[in-house]
Parts: sequence; structure tokens; C-alpha cells
Amino acid sequence: MKHRNLGILFLSVIFSFSAFASTLAITKTPTFIDPQNITLETLPPPAADAETKTRDLAILMWEQNSRTYYDIERAWGSVTLEPSYFNQALGVRFEEARYPKLYSLMKTVMADARIFIDAFKVQYKRPRPYQDNKDIKPAIPIEESYSYPSGHGTRGMTLALVYAEIFPDRHDQLLATGLSLGQDRIVGGVHYPSDIEGSVKLAQSLAKNIVASDAFKAQIKDAEAEIAQIKALVINANMN
Repeated sequence: MKHRNLGILFLSVIFSFSAFASTLAITKTPTFIDPQNITLETLPPPAADAETKTRDLAILMWEQNSRTYYDIERAWGSVTLEPSYFNQALGVRFEEARYPKLYSLMKTVMADARIFIDAFKVQYKRPRPYQDNKDIKPAIPIEESYSYPSGHGTRGMTLALVYAEIFPDRHDQLLATGLSLGQDRIVGGVHYPSDIEGSVKLAQSLAKNIVASDAFKAQIKDAEAEIAQIKALVINANMN
């Protein structure tokens, strides 16, 4: 999805667990979110000498020392994130060719989330764990971007929450899949646990704003036939 470049908009964002507002640079216009009329809650990363940082490193080292071949294989499976990653949680083969309208909508959800993720990463400039500590050995491809918040964690959980709004009967499976995406990034050694905690908080705010938007509701209405087809397939599968 192409976005019209508006130059730089400045968004006043209120951070939960923080007593200040910060100016966040948004360089693209989202489809489902008005960047000039939104309050996003997120949790700033811990200070370098904070107790949370010590906990983060301890968890990363434990995951690194205990991860199995199958753990790494699962983490590799979420490196390239697409809406179809949630096929098992949805209970159907959710493919672009079969459900083009809903698939396009979910791709737009991901694109909107990325706009805010990128802005927060630049705002906080938190190094990746393997940049901070030479003992951390990533098991999946390393990233060029900053660490906080996790892009995969935020996009995955935003997708999960939006899917759950559309398919409430699959709520638990969808959220479990969204959370597992973040865990895979910890297992792979490319994110701190607190990166994932922040991404879940950000995803909750993003999803809330997305599903409330008129543009989202209009696209959902346009995809009603596809949504009904998926729901019917899930019901039939549950009955068999």
C-alpha cells in the first residue's frame, strides 16, 4: 500500500507510566489512524542501569542456553510476517487469492502499525541486545533498526487484536499467536523482553484506534462476504 508523504507531522503522544508528553515524528499518513487526533499509550524502555535491564539480559541468556532446534525453527517461521501467519489461529487457509479484500485490509493494518513503530524506534534509539552485549548470539537474521519497540511484536499483536475483533470466536487462539510472535523474537536473540512488553502495549492502542475508525469500518463492510465465508468454514470445521 502506497502512502502519500506529508512531510513530517508532529504527534503529541501521552505515555502511560510516564508523566510527560513527547513529540513523535510521523513521516507518512496512515490509512486507518488520524495522526493528529490520537493518544497512544506505550511504555518507555528501561534505563541502561535499571533492574529491568538486568532481568532482560538474564532472560535472554536463559533462552539462548535452553533454545532447541525446534524453537529456532519456529522463530525463523515468523521472520517474514504476513496476515496468513494466523492461518492456524483462524482455522482456515487465509490467502490473498481467496480473500483479497480482507487480506488487503490486514496488510493495511500492518502498514499503519509500522508507521508508528518506526517513529517510536527513532524516538528511543535503543540498541539491539546483541549490540549491547557480545554474549548474545542471535539465531535468526539481525535487524538494522533500533530495538524498542519490537516491530514484529507490535505488528503481530495488532493483527491478532484486529482479527479477534472480526472473529471473536477465535479470540484466544489469535491472541496466543500474536504473543508467540514476540516470544520468538526473544528466543531468536534479537529483542529484549521489555521490547516485547512495550510492543504489546503499543499494539493495544493501535488496534483500538484502528477498529474505531470510519475507514476501517468501511473496508470491513466491503469485505463482509469474505468474512462470512471464513466464519462458515470455521463453524463447519468445528462440527466435524
